[in-house]
This record gives sequence, C-alpha cells and structure tokens, in this order.
Amino acid sequence: VSKNVRCPIEDCSMGGLRSREELADHCRIEHSDMGEFEIVERIFSSMEEMEKWKHQMESSSTAAFTKDSNQGCRHYYWCNRGNKKRTHDSEINRNSSRVQSHCSAFINVTLRSDGSV
Repeated sequence: VSKNVRCPIEDCSMGGLRSREELADHCRIEHSDMGEFEIVERIFSSMEEMEKWKHQMESSSTAAFTKDSNQGCRHYYWCNRGNKKRTHDSEINRNSSRVQSHCSAFINVTLRSDGSV
C-alpha cells in the first residue's frame, strides 16, 4: 500500500500516511494544540446543495477544494493549501510520485440512488 501523504506540520516526525483520512486522524491525535481536526459526515438532498455548502466553506476559510477524482457515484475533492506539487509533462499536469505534504481538509462525496449526497 502506497504511503505518499505527508503531514504538513513542520518538524512532524510522522512518515508517509496512506490517505487523507489517516492524515486527519493523525492531526486530530498528534496536533490538537494547532486546531480542530475532525471528520464530519453531512447528508445533502442534492449535489447542488452540497456544492453550495462547499462554496460557503471555501468562502469562510482559506480552503479551496479541487476535484481530484470522479469514480461513478463517488467524487473526491482535496484542499489545495498543501504543497502537493505537480510536474509538467507535454502540457499535461500529473502528480509527482514522491511523498508530499497535504492539507488535512478533504471532501469525499457519494451520490446515492435516491439523489441525495
């Protein structure tokens, strides 16, 4: 299993983590003195309602979420505050394979069959 997510806190001795979910748990446990870290589950009646909430979150914080993947009924957004570097290759931006720092904020969206999110 790839461990390419690194804690963005300077001088943190934690090596690579497998996911942003692990990063959020790590920050909640190890860096609680630096702020609140939690995973919150919300249910929206539609994707439009979720998008409005996402824009409100971006407006009230320094976060800016970028859609990272779209796998059918699942959408994943990561915050661009981390220094996740990109490499340029024939005019296509691709993620570097080396371990990089990430913001602990993310949005994991599941579209349900009843239209709720």
